[in-house]
Order: sequence, then C-alpha cells, then structure tokens
Amino acid sequence: MYETFIFNCNDDDSINNNSQIVGNWKLVQEKIYVTDNSGKIVLATTDYSTQNIIYKFKGNNILTVSGVVGENHSHVNGDYKYNSNADYVEIDNLKWYSTHTSTTLILDQSYVDGSNLTFTKQK
Repeated sequence: MYETFIFNCNDDDSINNNSQIVGNWKLVQEKIYVTDNSGKIVLATTDYSTQNIIYKFKGNNILTVSGVVGENHSHVNGDYKYNSNADYVEIDNLKWYSTHTSTTLILDQSYVDGSNLTFTKQK
C-alpha cells in the first residue's frame, strides 16, 4: 500500500499578510543601541513625530519611502521591494521582525544591532 502526498507552496500567505500593512505609515520613533563618547552602549531614541517620513506599502509589493531629510537609520527616499508574513517584513532582502495593530506598526532589527522603528497608520 502506497500513500501519496501532494504539497503546494505558493505566495498566497505573503499576499494575504501584505494586505494587512498596505497603506501609509508615518515614522514616529526610532530606537537603536549606540556607543556614546565614553564607549558605553546606550539606547538612543529619536522622535520623528514632527517630521513627515512616510512608508507607503503598496499592494504590488513595492514600498515607497518619502520625507527623509538628513541622516537617520531608516531607509532613504525611494522605492523598495517588500514582502511580509505573520512574523516579519522583508524589505530589499533585509528582514525586520514586525508587530502591528490597525494603528501601529513596529519594524525591528534590534536582534542584529539594528533599529526599532515605530509607525502610526495614516488615513
């Protein structure tokens, strides 16, 4: 007696999860560990709430970043390919752990000494 199993892999899960973050998200805060002048590692928090840095996640898996002025640890203005699932958002082949509600999105790369970015949903 033989049993046959057929497995089907596709991108449907990523498409469904992408739809949960589609829209405009305003960067409001960044947290990152840095080394201060004395050589001590400290958590630096930057408030971006008065700036208009927008991450526009489109349904076609394109992220458009706009409003970045000067230096920061987030992305520069431009278009990026993205994909997401339940646990992370991948932007140009870099994985960001993600959590979100209908009004807040957090992208986190602190596990590799990167930034923790907090966004609010824009209408």
